[in-house]
Order: sequence, then C-alpha cells, then structure tokens
Amino acid sequence: AASPAAASPAAAAALPRAFELVGGGALPSMALGTMGVGGGEMEGVLGAPWEAVDTAPTYKNEAAVGAALARRGTARYVVAKVPRKAHTADAVRTSLAESRRKLQVGRIDLLLLHWPDQLLEKGALAEVWRAMEAARAENEVVSLGVCNFSIAALRQLLAVAVVPPAVNQVERHVALPQWGLVDFCARHGVVLQAHTPLGHGKREVLAHPAVVAVAAGAGLTPAQVLLAWNLRHRVAVAPKTSRRDRADEALAVVGSGQLGAADMEKLDAIAPPGRGREVRVVNPPFMSKPGPQGAKY
Repeated sequence: AASPAAASPAAAAALPRAFELVGGGALPSMALGTMGVGGGEMEGVLGAPWEAVDTAPTYKNEAAVGAALARRGTARYVVAKVPRKAHTADAVRTSLAESRRKLQVGRIDLLLLHWPDQLLEKGALAEVWRAMEAARAENEVVSLGVCNFSIAALRQLLAVAVVPPAVNQVERHVALPQWGLVDFCARHGVVLQAHTPLGHGKREVLAHPAVVAVAAGAGLTPAQVLLAWNLRHRVAVAPKTSRRDRADEALAVVGSGQLGAADMEKLDAIAPPGRGREVRVVNPPFMSKPGPQGAKY
C-alpha cells in the first residue's frame, strides 16, 4: 500500500484532539502509556493534563494508576486490557472486575484485547470476544478494541464479532509505518492507536536524520515530530513517559499544525512500502511465525 497522507491538502491543519469511534464515543488523540511507569512516578506524570491513560494487568500498576486518578479527582478516559492469559469467558469477567476495582472506576472507557496469538492457537477468540461484548452490553465498558492485531488476526475477529473492534493499538512509528494495516483499518472503521510511537528511543527512529532535520525546520523536538507524524496520519498515540517535563512536551503537540506536506513526505520516505527497511521494537516470536492457514498473526 502507498503512503496515504504525504500529499494531503490539509498538511498544516491542526492535529486532531480526538477520534470518533464506531458504536459511539471518541478516543482522545493522546493517551499516557503506563507500561514500566512505577507507582512513585505515577502521581507526577498524571499531573500533566492527559485526557486519557492506558494501562493493563501485565503492567502491574493498575492500582497506582487508580490511586493517582482518584487523588487528582479529574475524570480521565481510561483504556484497560484483557490479558493474554484470559482464554475463557470466566477469565475475562474476573480480569475485568479486578481492573475496575484497582482503577477505581465503575466503567472502563475502552477495553482492549491485549494479544491475539494464544487465543487463535486455542480457538478461543470468539468466546473471549463474546465475553467482552457482554461486558459492553452490561455497561461495564463503553467501547471494545484490540492490541497487536495484524490484518490476518483482524479478519478472523471480524468474522465472529457482533460488535466490531473500534480500535487497534499497535506499534507504529516512522520506521514501522504499517501502511497496509492503516489502509485495512480505515476501510473497516477501526481507529489505529500507536503504542511505542517513539520507538523506545531507538536511534533508527528518534535520531533518524530525517526526523532530526524536520524537527529543526519545524521548531519541534524529535519526539514531537514523531507524535505529530502519527496524528497527521489520523492515528492516535499512547507515548510512555514517567517524567512530567516529557509529558508536557508530548501534550504540546495536540491541536498544533507544525508539519507540512514536505515534512510528511520526508518522514514517510524513511520506511517506504515494500523496501524492507522496517524496525520493529516489540517483536515476540509469534509476530513472524505462520499462524492458522499459513497466515501471520
């Protein structure tokens, strides 16, 4: 698939603050990713005006997130996850109840299915998704989505879902643009949200010469350029940080319009379609091994 946005006539338009979701509601364009953020750091970083926060049972900090949100007393959009080990409807219900308790919320705004591989291998995808749909029907969650789903995995989910996924959270940055997945999700009404949008600081991403050059020309930091690039492609972002200054740096991008068409062309050219130049940071073995019917997960 070709890069979809480099020639956009709205190149300098303000970056979006939220994305409308299938089934209602809107996902804030910027969420705080909390993987690896410790309890002692949570209060400070959540002091920044994040509209959304993203966590998961496997991050082992839901209680810290909940406590910080409760102390702040400001409503935030909460993204929670069904863990990889939840293979049954009962496991989904138990995990969701525990997440709601720790996060101190009556209702989760967006519940994501964290990984597809074990569910597909065990033939449990339909049962788990039905349990998530039931939680939505019971008003325990507002919207449903997935994480780390390839096109092949999404096709299998769409074949069994009554309520289709509204969001797919995947690794996406200038060195892993996933053009085919962007196109597939757009055609099926699925909003993409980028985790690892800064490439965990890898030199091939954050310090790429094109990123540095665009940052200098636009008066931005390289991190701001990477976040703005995703938002210009209408992809929400969930950057992780434990520092208040970096939180403020990230949030300053929302609503701005610093990147023009020429900037986007330079960034899109870092990993053009079909050139084999992609850099994947989150790369468990199942993401490259054959799955059911020879498809990749």
